[in-house]
Amino acid sequence: MPKDEKTDVDKELPVAGIGASAGYLEALQKFIDNLPEKSGAAYVVIVHLDPHHSSLLPELLQRRTAVPVTAIRDGMRLEADHIFVAPPNFDVSLVKSTFQLLPPVKTGGLRLPIDSFLGFLATEKKGGAACVILSGTGSDGTMGLRAIKDAGGLVLVQDQDSARFSGMPSSAINTGLVDLILAPERMPEELLRYFQTRVRISGSTPDAAGDNNLLQKIWAVLQARTGEDFSAYKKKTILRRFERRMKLNHLEEPGQYIRLLRQSDLEVDKLFRDILIGVTSFFRDSQAFEALKRELAEKVLPGLSLKQPLRVWVPGCSGGEEVYSLAILIREGLDAEGGGRHFQIFGTDLDESA
Repeated sequence: MPKDEKTDVDKELPVAGIGASAGYLEALQKFIDNLPEKSGAAYVVIVHLDPHHSSLLPELLQRRTAVPVTAIRDGMRLEADHIFVAPPNFDVSLVKSTFQLLPPVKTGGLRLPIDSFLGFLATEKKGGAACVILSGTGSDGTMGLRAIKDAGGLVLVQDQDSARFSGMPSSAINTGLVDLILAPERMPEELLRYFQTRVRISGSTPDAAGDNNLLQKIWAVLQARTGEDFSAYKKKTILRRFERRMKLNHLEEPGQYIRLLRQSDLEVDKLFRDILIGVTSFFRDSQAFEALKRELAEKVLPGLSLKQPLRVWVPGCSGGEEVYSLAILIREGLDAEGGGRHFQIFGTDLDESA
């Protein structure tokens, strides 16, 4: 195959990142038992393994399936209809459909290899990515699923009743960003239906006449249900979310989805939440926070008397990370000048769940 054709195939190859820790083997086996030999997708398994021992996981999984199961090696390329298993004591990145093994970055002994890989996967595959969170303790995968969702991908999580350890699934579900909560044996079917749904959006750019006409229809339905005007919202973002909801409902034509929106208030609510996706992080825009820190120290705090209240409003609080980042900055600034002052932060958001 010519190099440029291979690059196109790699770009279109859907990939599911599968994360688990305690109780992972049973959950993985149920998932793999229901995975067809030919699915057109690749699967990358990241589990918490003992870093001081070699892993037998590829061999254990291969006994359950005709799909080739391979331990990831540095420089290995993604392939369709393969299961790739991360080795212990490495973080796995994905760049131009090639695996790179990285020495782990540890924070107080805590490793988050699932979050790490899902972040790379979201950047690489955008809407062609999915993440699957299975049995495990802790919260690894929670930040990574946010990246997948923000990129337009699919998020599946094992239901807590079937998970031997529900810590990771519970943490994921509590984000409010999970698309489907299922038993592992039901996940392959939903993944494939999502990956194989080919959405047809008219026009090739957000400025195309067909897309603008489609956007007008979306805005009209959303405004009628929510009372909110999305006409100034990023067009590419709305179209990406629209496409994602179409794939989740296994619809290929925009007209079919517009009809569904008009018939189902629940689907309008889901699209609304997808558009307002609360993906953020602490000190997300580092340069802006550095500038704010200087303004607080040099202009704002020195000019206030102890009797003057200090109030801050965050109009798009999302999950609260920005609110807490501001609280940290202000608290540090006040402590530096001797403390003794109280302050208030108001966080509001268009999304009621936020």
